[in-house]
Amino acid sequence: MRMMRLAVLPALAASLGCAAEAASHEPLVCDDARAGEVAFGYQIAGAVFVPRGAQRYGQRYLIVDGSCRFFVASFTSGNLGEVRTGVLTAEELDAINDELMTGPWTSVDGEEASDQVGADAPTESIWRDELGTSCFASCNRPSDALAPMLSSAREWLDRLVDRAVPMDGPVIAEVSRATDQSGDVEPWTGTTSWMDALGEADRGEVRVDDPDDATRLRALRAAAPPGAYHAQFRVREGDVVLDVTVVDVMPHVDAEGRLGPPF
Repeated sequence: MRMMRLAVLPALAASLGCAAEAASHEPLVCDDARAGEVAFGYQIAGAVFVPRGAQRYGQRYLIVDGSCRFFVASFTSGNLGEVRTGVLTAEELDAINDELMTGPWTSVDGEEASDQVGADAPTESIWRDELGTSCFASCNRPSDALAPMLSSAREWLDRLVDRAVPMDGPVIAEVSRATDQSGDVEPWTGTTSWMDALGEADRGEVRVDDPDDATRLRALRAAAPPGAYHAQFRVREGDVVLDVTVVDVMPHVDAEGRLGPPF
């Protein structure tokens, strides 16, 4: 009987090895045809929704698309509302595949990784293609499989945000009629008009595609004193003074212009 049990062990070990291999995700392969697809996402956002303003995509996030281009931001780096971008090097791709992309995504899919809920708790999300999890309070009780994946994602965010470059291209400007017109006000002479964005609530948003206007708005954002959630400045168009918040236009957002996991 003992010999029979010993004979079974190699077969059992092989079976477990196959199961572990099947649970691992395929490595990311750079393909320009998949530039419009999110291959990996990591995000910390406020509560159950991504706030508007400069943090409309979240407080911290790292998005990698199928072409190996990444988009990254952190409220601890750069200007609030600024998105940085770059392309994974071959060395980075090998490392992030080993450390994160080929992790046990199937086993952590939909994991209940937090025992806290509430509007004040941040939501932390991590996903690869259609697999992943979102949880309150920074996933305070992750499984042994999820914990190292979260740690790796945080490290990659910090690593890539430092070497990425600010985006150019269009921006979104959220505007509201200022109730207090004191302080510094910049006269606005660009081609973009803010008045069409003001609805009955005296607020709205405008996508700014004009490259000169977008560059000027980024400069005003960089010079504005940072707030807790946005870097806001004031412009005057005609006799109207407007509070303005600017965020770079991010690819891979939903129809409402928000960034989040696909679940």
